[in-house]
Amino acid sequence: MKYFESPESQAHLTYDKETGRMLSYKVIEVKDQKTGKITNRHLALYDEESLNEHKDCEVIQGDATFLTCPNINGVTQLQTFMAKNYDRAWPCIWVLMTGRTTEDYKAVLNKIKGEIWPKLEPEEFICDFEEAFENAVNQVYPDAEALLRNAIKEGAATNQNFKKHPEKHIVMRQVMALALLPDTDVKKTFDKIVANAQEKYGNIFDDFFNYFENYWINSRVAKRFCVYRKLSRTNNEEESYHHILKIIFKNRKPRGWQFLDEIIEYQMSLNWDLRTDKETMGTSKSQKKKSTILKEKELENCWTLLEKDRRAFTPLKLVTKAANSLENKYIQLKEMHDDICKFVREVIFERRKFLKQLPYITEDGEDESDTV
Repeated sequence: MKYFESPESQAHLTYDKETGRMLSYKVIEVKDQKTGKITNRHLALYDEESLNEHKDCEVIQGDATFLTCPNINGVTQLQTFMAKNYDRAWPCIWVLMTGRTTEDYKAVLNKIKGEIWPKLEPEEFICDFEEAFENAVNQVYPDAEALLRNAIKEGAATNQNFKKHPEKHIVMRQVMALALLPDTDVKKTFDKIVANAQEKYGNIFDDFFNYFENYWINSRVAKRFCVYRKLSRTNNEEESYHHILKIIFKNRKPRGWQFLDEIIEYQMSLNWDLRTDKETMGTSKSQKKKSTILKEKELENCWTLLEKDRRAFTPLKLVTKAANSLENKYIQLKEMHDDICKFVREVIFERRKFLKQLPYITEDGEDESDTV
């Protein structure tokens, strides 16, 4: 942490010498409430101008990665906060964390709310399968709705082995699709899924059903994971960002200097993309794929049918239709995976070639220009 207080670090974090634009940082201290002693320190990196660009953002995504967490003594994870804007999610704040308790997350969020991003007033805060982070969001941003995305999917995957019964995946996907229903319909529809599954397949799902009922229905209120009529239903953009980090750092934990260099380079590319998106927004068509738009329209139609006539189109019919759609979606994703990886590598390589031609400030504060 002391490194960031030195003049050398200021030069290193300044990536535009003409405007003085740089990555800012804040040291976040966690203190024991009884003794007042510092128990943990975290470090937040961010671009102030980038935060101002997203000041009116209503949806924030937050998630952590461990595989590409920098190899710095005491740092256990890289927490990223992303702003949903211009039809995509933009990484805005990177936090090097040394702990994962609710108090750690509260300290980070309080620093963001009080100093780093005071203008932020999100309506939704998208969380992943992390209860401590969700609790901190509810305490620091009580007016924002903390939504758990893909949480049922993660829990189901870790609590049920379907290798012996691959033809019965539809049952798990029906349970995953419960999140698409109004929270008042979840328990009754779940009971119907259980009854149908026991009639067809016997008791092979009993462990999973007991887990889901005890953890998601009894201990967690359904409205905490239901995304009925919500525009942002998953954290796929966050997961895609983590995949990009793996490619940038070559699936390894980077050292401190390498991490800073790559994050600075990535921030520069984000600035470029943001300018481009702002210029084309309103003059070009939405960046969403036609298949995504069709699926969203299909889901909107299902919700409308459910609201108009529940007898003809029941909640169980909705989750069954969604489950069949998920089956097709996973097949398509598997086929597209290799092409996506190749495309991302090509984009990053071309950006690196371009960025290396720009003036760069070394650790000694001297200007250098590398050419490819």
